[in-house]
Amino acid sequence: MNHGFSLLLLRTSVFNDIYRKDSTLLSNGTSYNQVKGNVFGYHIFNCVFADMFSNRGSYDLVVVNGVIYFRTTHSVELLVEDCVFCECSAGGIYFYCPNDGASVIMKVCVYNCHTSLSDFKSGQFAYIGTNNLKRNEIDMVSISQCGREISNDKAHPLYLVLGIQKVIYLNSSNNKVYYYSGFSSSGSSKFNMSFSSLYDNLASHSVCLYYRISQKK
Repeated sequence: MNHGFSLLLLRTSVFNDIYRKDSTLLSNGTSYNQVKGNVFGYHIFNCVFADMFSNRGSYDLVVVNGVIYFRTTHSVELLVEDCVFCECSAGGIYFYCPNDGASVIMKVCVYNCHTSLSDFKSGQFAYIGTNNLKRNEIDMVSISQCGREISNDKAHPLYLVLGIQKVIYLNSSNNKVYYYSGFSSSGSSKFNMSFSSLYDNLASHSVCLYYRISQKK
C-alpha cells in the first residue's frame, strides 16, 4: 500500500471539504523562503517556517511582509494547515484579497514572529483580509511571544479584516506590542468567536482585544 499517496488523497479531501473543490497547488513539507502567488486554490500543510529574517533595507521585504504572501485582485482560496511558524521576523502570513479571496488557517502553532514593517495596522503573525462574503477563519491556532518591543508602530499579533469571520480554539498568550496585543478584527460581515483564550498579553497603549464593526451602507 502506498501510504504517501493515501496521505495526499486525505489532505486533498480536507481542502475539498472546506471549499467544495480541489486545490490548484498542494504543498507538503517543502522548505520555503517565501510562498507567493495568485493561483485559484492554495493548500499549504505540514510545513515549518523557521528563522526567516528580513532586511529593513530591502525594498522587496518592506513591501512583501509575510513568509506566505498574497495580495491580488484574482480569486484565491487559501488553506494553511498543520504548520509551524517560529522566529519569523518578516511576519508569518500576509493575505489581502478583498475582491474574491477566502482564507482558513487551522492547526497552526506560532512562536516569536513579528513584522518588519513600521505600520501599526500590520499583523505580527498574520494580517488576513478576504472578500466580505467569504470565509476568514481561524481554527485551533496558538500564538505566543509575538512582537518583541513596545514601540509605537507595533500592533496586532493576529488581525482579521473583512469576510465572514469565525474564530474557534484560538490561544493568544504572552504577546507584547504597542496596540491590541491579543486579537484584532475589523469590518467583518459576520463574526463568531468561541472556545478561545487571550492570556497575559501586554499592550502598553491600548487593550488586548480589538473589534470594529463594518459600517452599514
